[in-house]
Amino acid sequence: MAIDVITYKAPSVFPGDLTRPTAPFITEVGVQLTATPVTLFGVPVAIDAGTGHYRPIAGGDVTATVQGFSVRTFPTQSSAYPNSAINAGGPSATDTLTILKEGYIGVSVYGSGAAPTKGSAVYVGTIANAGVTAVGRISSAADGGNSFALTGAHFTGGVDANGNSEIYVRIPA
Repeated sequence: MAIDVITYKAPSVFPGDLTRPTAPFITEVGVQLTATPVTLFGVPVAIDAGTGHYRPIAGGDVTATVQGFSVRTFPTQSSAYPNSAINAGGPSATDTLTILKEGYIGVSVYGSGAAPTKGSAVYVGTIANAGVTAVGRISSAADGGNSFALTGAHFTGGVDANGNSEIYVRIPA
C-alpha cells in the first residue's frame, strides 16, 4: 500500500494579503504617485505632500510618515504582472492602490537580523545597508539610523520558509 506524504509546508502568508479577513480591518483606496509608484505588495506607504498621492517610503521618512500598507487586492494580482507567481508582482502604477490602515497583513521580512517573534517590533528601512536594511522594506531588527520602529505595528509570529510573516498594524497608532 502506497502512502502519500507531503514533504513541504505551504507558505503561511503572501506579501500584501489580508491574513485574517474575519477580524476587523480598515482599508482605503487612493491614487499612486506616478513618478515613484509603489512596486511591491505588503510594504508601508506614505503620502506625497505635493500631490496627495501614495508613494513608497523614502530616505528621511519617519514612523509618522507611514499611512498604511499596500494590499494585494482580490481577485487580481496586478495588471502590470498578469502572469506573475503568487508571491511576486506588484501594484500597477496606473491602478488605484488599496491601503491597509488597521488589521493583519502578510509581509516579506528583509535582512539577516534576528527572526521576528510574537509581539516584536516592526522596523522600516530608510537607508540601504546590504543584507540588513532596504529602503521601504520591513525587517525584524533595528539597523541604527538606517531604519525606524513602526509605531502601532508588531509581528504576530516568526517567518515561514519564504521569509514571509504576518504583522498587525494600526495607523495612526
